[in-house]
Amino acid sequence: MDDGLATVVPSRGTRLSQLHPSLYIQAFYPERKIVVLWQSDQFGRDLYKGIQDGLGDLARRIIVSVAFDIADAHFDGHVSILKRSGAEILFFAGVPTTASQAIRPAADFHWHPVLLLNDATASIGTALGTAGAENAVGVVSATFLKDPSDPAWKERLQTTPNDQVPTPAAVSAALQSGHSMTAHYAK
Repeated sequence: MDDGLATVVPSRGTRLSQLHPSLYIQAFYPERKIVVLWQSDQFGRDLYKGIQDGLGDLARRIIVSVAFDIADAHFDGHVSILKRSGAEILFFAGVPTTASQAIRPAADFHWHPVLLLNDATASIGTALGTAGAENAVGVVSATFLKDPSDPAWKERLQTTPNDQVPTPAAVSAALQSGHSMTAHYAK
């Protein structure tokens, strides 16, 4: 049964939620240009650092990053700058209430990058729903939905021995076998 929600890599370790989008990029979009819209506080800086760490050498693909204040009422200018960069991937690093303010202008500008949200932002009610379901089509999140104790996942996702973070090859294999590490709000 395909209900539009998919399964996820189990959460373990520091900044793992930021590594999941990194692994997704490594597995499917290693040559694409990336932009990051991040909250200008410690939370946002940690998320941004996590995506950079997770990308490793591919962090060079980040061509623009824009910090925003959580009190910003309008994200149109930020999103416009990111769109003009020509990037094909947008990683949002912030809280759910501000995610909708980035999703809606991207749709209004007819810009449809691969839009990745950090796990805290992936709230359907607070972030995706308020952005409008039609605007959130294709949004990818790092929300954790599968029970990590499920034996099926243990067999499908091989992890590295030191930090328990799935390798890009393991993520790619799991996704190609019909499993997904991400949740899509709408199709």
